[in-house]
Formats: sequence, C-alpha cells, structure tokens
Amino acid sequence: MVQAAVLLKLVDAKSRLAPFLSLAQRQTLVLYMLSHVLNVLEDMPTTILTRSFYTLGTHSDEENINECIEVMRRSVDEDLVVVTSDLPFFSKEALQALTSEPDTLAIGPSHNGGTSGLFIPRSIDFTPLFGRGSLERHRLQSVEKGHTMRLVDMPAFRDVDIWEDVEWIFENAPSSAIGRFLSGLVKRPITAF
Repeated sequence: MVQAAVLLKLVDAKSRLAPFLSLAQRQTLVLYMLSHVLNVLEDMPTTILTRSFYTLGTHSDEENINECIEVMRRSVDEDLVVVTSDLPFFSKEALQALTSEPDTLAIGPSHNGGTSGLFIPRSIDFTPLFGRGSLERHRLQSVEKGHTMRLVDMPAFRDVDIWEDVEWIFENAPSSAIGRFLSGLVKRPITAF
C-alpha cells in the first residue's frame, strides 16, 4: 500500500502573490487547491504536513517540511507519495503515473524547477529536499545514491506560486475549475479569514 503526504503552507500562504491578492484571498486559494488534491488522493491514507510546532522558529520552512516528511517516513512501513497542495490540475492519472513503478523513485516536476510530486519506495534510501530548485537537488541526490529516478513530466504537476502562474491559467485554462475559481476570487475582495 502507498501512503500519501500533502505539503501545506497556510501561514503567510503564497506570499509571492501578496502584491495581487490579500492574505485571506491567498489562504482561500490554497484551501481550494488543497481540497482538489485531497479529492484525488481519496482512495489512499493521507496525512497533511505543515510546519511542525516543535521546531517552529528553529528551521527554515524548507528544512522544517523536509524534517516532517522524514518523521512520517520513519513512522510508516509503506511506500510514500508526497505532493504539494497547490496543484489545481492534479489528477488520478498523474498519481497513477507517479506510483506506477513500485521499486523506482519518481518525481513529478513543477514547471519552474521545483518538485510537485515525489514517490519514494520504502526500500529506497532517499531524503526529501523540497523547496525552490528542489528538482535539481533531488536529481543530484538520486545520482549520488545510485538510484534510478523516473521523471513524470505532466501538466498535472503545474503549481501556482506567482502571478504569472495565475495569468497562465487565465490564458490557457480559463474555463477550468481553477480558472473559474480564480476569476471569481480576484473580482471579490476577501478581507478576513
């Protein structure tokens, strides 16, 4: 069986969108995308990982979330699939593609050099290194440890981090669920969460 972990950052959510959306709008966007990702993962045990309280203030967000993944890996005796919560196009097909080879490390790259999805078989010694530029860090680690790394490059792993991502959705997928949601979100101010 495969366990799932979803990475969530709600505190200061999507800060790079701050010039365009209020904190409440950004949090609403994050929760909308999280709901979509959880619907895709509905058939597998899923844990939402966010900054842990016991290390709050002692690590960067990246170090903290990676530590949380490692704690989870040590506590379950199953393969682990990790996805970010900001994947409005994530699908069961993308999940299946990511986990289709049970003995092979697989990465779903974001369009901007990050990692949106990561499948780590239980038998593989691999340390998650999420954060900006994580795709290259994951690639280098797999080479150093002699692991085969399968790249699952699909539009479903496109994330939403910056205003250009929102514009891409308006231009390329305006009638999609996320396109309609964003259109309504940017038209109405949300001042409190």
